[in-house]
Amino acid sequence: MKAVPRAVWLGTGLAWAGRSLLEFAHPEYWNPVTTLDWLAVWSFSACLLLLAPSLVWLGAVTESRPVITVAVVVAIAAVAAGVANAVEDGLGIKALGTVYVLGAMTVAFGLLALAAVVYRAGYRRLAGVVVVLFVGGVAFVAGGGLLVLGTLGALAVTPMWFTLRAQAPEAAGTPAS
Repeated sequence: MKAVPRAVWLGTGLAWAGRSLLEFAHPEYWNPVTTLDWLAVWSFSACLLLLAPSLVWLGAVTESRPVITVAVVVAIAAVAAGVANAVEDGLGIKALGTVYVLGAMTVAFGLLALAAVVYRAGYRRLAGVVVVLFVGGVAFVAGGGLLVLGTLGALAVTPMWFTLRAQAPEAAGTPAS
């Protein structure tokens, strides 16, 4: 496994964890005024933008066309949501709020779809990673980013463990029922 995907997975996890920890300071990211407010806006946008290459590399390790396709679609939605959030809240152009909402919803539901196709491709542990990304992303205001860090950190350290494919019962030496 190359070092770049590992570094991006770890960086993405660190960004999500940092953004979750920032929530304890109760920033006002809807109408940013203080430096902390602005940090909340820009760091959330960075989290979404970092999620995109993380998902593409996650899909690429499976070498499954359906997984890669869904991963790329969700990655595009993450980029759209990240840019729209930066422009809407960061630059004050409220017209992009709809783009952000559509992008964020596509990311959330897309992560569930990605988990399903990863699981169907036989990568059960990797599907678990995607489920944790969904839970951590949805619950980032309640510390979910720490889940993302733990999971993507583990993926970065031991990618081979997560990319072992489940064997069919016949291939494992046990008769099918």
